[in-house]
Order: sequence, then structure tokens, then C-alpha cells
Amino acid sequence: MGNLDKKQPLRHHFQKHAHQPFNIGQMIRLGLPYYIRYMNENDLSKNLALQAHVLDNLKKADKTHYIIKKDESYLRKFLMKGNAIIGTFLHKGTPGLQDRLAAHMLIVYPQTEKESGLADPTLLPDKDMETISVVSNILVHDDFRGNKLMQIMMDEWLKIAAADGKQHAIAEICVDNEFSWGVFVDCGFSIYAHGYDARDGSHNVYVHKPLDRKFLYSNDPGDTITLQLFDNEKGVLIESAHERLKDLLNQGFHGVHFDRKTRGLLLKKCTGIAPIPKANIPAPGNDNIIPK
Repeated sequence: MGNLDKKQPLRHHFQKHAHQPFNIGQMIRLGLPYYIRYMNENDLSKNLALQAHVLDNLKKADKTHYIIKKDESYLRKFLMKGNAIIGTFLHKGTPGLQDRLAAHMLIVYPQTEKESGLADPTLLPDKDMETISVVSNILVHDDFRGNKLMQIMMDEWLKIAAADGKQHAIAEICVDNEFSWGVFVDCGFSIYAHGYDARDGSHNVYVHKPLDRKFLYSNDPGDTITLQLFDNEKGVLIESAHERLKDLLNQGFHGVHFDRKTRGLLLKKCTGIAPIPKANIPAPGNDNIIPK
């Protein structure tokens, strides 16, 4: 890990070395080499260009609520407050593509509920903001989709947050954006709440992964429900199923598995939360390339 300043969060160590990678790999579909690193204010033009590209390629109906657009001023202040942006880049040696930004993720370390960026901060699982890390604005360029870059960045985020002493990983996603919240569920998150965002009129689900504990679920067959959320022919959210989802979440059910073929969401009744044995927390990325 190198010489860490124990007085500072782990993320400060990596931000000092923003242009050194902490994960190197190969894209599973394209076979292209990539690396992940922290980004700083010198990278903002790349973040804005990626955002513009993704917005341009969204359906008109999705432009207002799938992504809350960030401008340069926002991103600059975002970094100054001690938050982080990680990016996935094409590795050097990729002809014509080296150092191209393929994906990015904003990581929020809120000091107040408002700074969490969530539409309804009352749904946060803990009032102590020091325990929480929120991820938002996960964008993947169309050219590089299908390579699990979102999952790879999410895995890095979870390791960094856990090593930084965080207890809760949280995100808010539009309910009809099944691809995004499906990835979170695949990565061990539970859909635990539903909210409404008056800023853009969107209905959202909240996903949560405890980093030092685990959710407990009922074994009663009556406490397991599969909900068909989407019309497979029309490809749209079924409103009656949406209302049923809200009711079940209010009753303490969690969405724990999403079948992408049937588009059915498996929900289980949560009965509590329990500590998990404290293990050695893996360092973010590959140890041999972490800045010293």
C-alpha cells in the first residue's frame, strides 16, 4: 500500500497519485487493455465529453432523469470537497485509443444529508455521514459497453470505501433503468427503498450494501416473492407492478435478485442485519501497481 497518512482517509493517498493506475486489466468482450485511476481537475474536460456523448445517445424521454447533468463548476467543487471520480481508460499500447476515457464514476463522501445528493436523504440507513459512501453518475461510453466496466469500477469503489472505514455503500437509480439497478443487485446490493425526485419527476429505487454487516432474510416461503416489473413485449415498466414494489419495500422486503431473461425481481422479507467476521480488507486494485 505504500506509506499511508493514517490521519487522512485512504482516498487522499490515491488522489495524490491521480495519474497512477490502481487496476489494470483486459476488457472481456473487446480484449482491449484498460486501467483505472483517480481523476482530478485536469481531467474535467474528459468527464464532460463522456457525459455529453452519453446524453446525446439517450432516448429523449430518458435524458432528464437517467443522468443529472453536471457542469465543470459542479465537478470542480465536487472534488474540492474531498469527493472522488474514478475513470477507466484505454491502456497505453492501444493504437489510436490510448488514454481514452471509456467510463467514469462519481464517489460521494457526504458531510451532510444534503451533500449525499439523494432526492430523499431520510432514506439513508444511518444518520452518521462518516459511515456512508454514495456512488452516482456512472457513465460508460457506447463503444465499450458489454465489458462489465460498471461492475469493475463498482468493485474498486467497494474496496476503497471499506478500507476507508465506511459501513454503507448507497446509490439511487431510476426505477425503470433496470440495467443499472440490475448491475447493483448482481454486485450484492439490495433494493431497500423507493423514493420520488421532485427535481426531475423520476421514481427511484435505493440500493444498499452494508460493508461490515449482512442483511438477514426470512426462510418462510411466504416471505419470498417474484415480481414481474416490465412488460416483455412493450419493454416498459408495468405500473401496477411498480405500485406493488413500493408496497413491498415499505413492508420490509428487499429486492435481492434480478432475472434478466424474465425481467423478474426476486424480493425477500428482511428480518435484520448481523455483523460479519472482520477479515483483511483487500486493497483497491493490484498491490504491485499501487502508488508507493
